[in-house]
Amino acid sequence: MNMVTMTSNTLELKAPFNTLLLVLILSLSLVGCGGGGGGGSDSSASQTSQPITDTAEQDEETTEEDVAEEITQEESPISTPNIAPEFDLRSVDSIQLTVDISDQTTDKSFLSVCHFKEGSDDIDYENCIVRTVVQAGQYSGEFKAPAHFDELAVAIWFYDTSINPIEDLVTQEDLASGAVEIN
Repeated sequence: MNMVTMTSNTLELKAPFNTLLLVLILSLSLVGCGGGGGGGSDSSASQTSQPITDTAEQDEETTEEDVAEEITQEESPISTPNIAPEFDLRSVDSIQLTVDISDQTTDKSFLSVCHFKEGSDDIDYENCIVRTVVQAGQYSGEFKAPAHFDELAVAIWFYDTSINPIEDLVTQEDLASGAVEIN
């Protein structure tokens, strides 16, 4: 069986030889990619050599004072920066929202808690945190608000368009207290 055929200006390899050559090339490429650790510097050159000592000699030289000093160092508290106790590092506050407008109407209504439009006193209904239905004039739920908000707007819209919407302001103090009540 002839695996190599020569013609003018070309070298033709037969199938078993092609497979063997391909396996050999792939094996060499995997070996070339393997190994170790990256970096271009010689890590052994940067290590300092330390003399090897007998551990039995070290154990005899350790005194009770050395042991007591090590224990004291382990028990010493880690110092932390002075942070005001009212600052709790949370970026989101959980706010309890309670709505009771049952003395005005028990009709089905829609509740929105939204941001204000930038540079305006208008409510941005496309940028709301809460959108929900108020049943029988009452709603109780919880929402999360980023701690950096100064004010939010609450709007209650009625399916009966003859009733004007109720709009209220949620201040930073309300958000800090964790509870908002709309009556």
